[in-house]
Amino acid sequence: MEDLPESYRATAAAGMPAALQDKNSRQLYLIGKYEVTVAQWDAIMKKVCPFDARTAMLPKTGISWHDAQSFDASLMEWVLENSPDSLPSNKDDPRAVGQIRLPTEDEWEYAARGGHRVSSEEMSILDFFPIFEGEGMDDYSVFSNHNSPVLTAPSIIARRKPNPAGLYDTAGNVSEMTGDPYRIVVGNRLHGSAGGFVLKGGSFRSHIFGILPGARDEQPFFFRTGAAKRDDMGFRLTLSSINIGSVTRLEEIQSELERLSQTDETLIQNERRWFRTAWKVRATYGAVLRRQLQPGEFNGWGFRRQQRAAQVVGTASPEGSCSLSDTPVQLTGSQDYENQDMTRDVITLPDKY
Repeated sequence: MEDLPESYRATAAAGMPAALQDKNSRQLYLIGKYEVTVAQWDAIMKKVCPFDARTAMLPKTGISWHDAQSFDASLMEWVLENSPDSLPSNKDDPRAVGQIRLPTEDEWEYAARGGHRVSSEEMSILDFFPIFEGEGMDDYSVFSNHNSPVLTAPSIIARRKPNPAGLYDTAGNVSEMTGDPYRIVVGNRLHGSAGGFVLKGGSFRSHIFGILPGARDEQPFFFRTGAAKRDDMGFRLTLSSINIGSVTRLEEIQSELERLSQTDETLIQNERRWFRTAWKVRATYGAVLRRQLQPGEFNGWGFRRQQRAAQVVGTASPEGSCSLSDTPVQLTGSQDYENQDMTRDVITLPDKY
């Protein structure tokens, strides 16, 4: 909470349960309420304004994974130049700011399932997020229902209802790129080599099983003809800060590990060794090597983390002018990870270290 811009905090507090409003629980991320649109793409990448009203609010497609990364970097540079105070900070490292990037697969799926707005039981058991009686998945999703003809194009954004976290089009419309390489999952663990990248959510061409939050597809980065691009593949943005910014923060994590020592002393010893070694490497090389643990790995790990969904979008006025919004984002909730079998961030190192 304390790393968020001051103007965000009241909105953030209103969007999460009181039990999760611990100012020391700083591991947060924000995720786009909408898929990135043609208008937003043109404003950042082409410097075009006003927009073409016929296509402005369609999700941006026909781009590669590397193009999406270029958009993230260009938007990041624009915000740093024009509205740096709108980015999250890190009190332990005054140089650090929030990073705009593609979401990880786990961040995307957690938000798509409804985030803290659904119970842990619903998160674990339901194939889809909870919907009201009398509604169907097509009330929330743009996809090729088996009772309807196959769709041939995406819809403009937000034509269906949002999920419990307030996000639109996480099911269907366009498949969404993540920042993670695709690996095989066996027994809730990643196995084998990294391949292409992970696509989530399915598209307007997908049938019902392809739009479930747990569905995952592999998309190559390149074909023989060049970078992989599709007319049903887009993306949304994520904004997060760094996890460890100083020795003080590292000591806080080690203190939390001490608290867990009564439950799993072996785990604590291993984590202490990893943190000490990783910090030494950070001091030497200026970087922390990191990986994401998968569900079921190191169940004794109990740090509290919070996740939220937020609107991080540009705006277009009826007169045709356009701008990127530097007003407080709309936060829609958070998640307490303590004692839940979800993804955690852990410092670790390759075997050569």
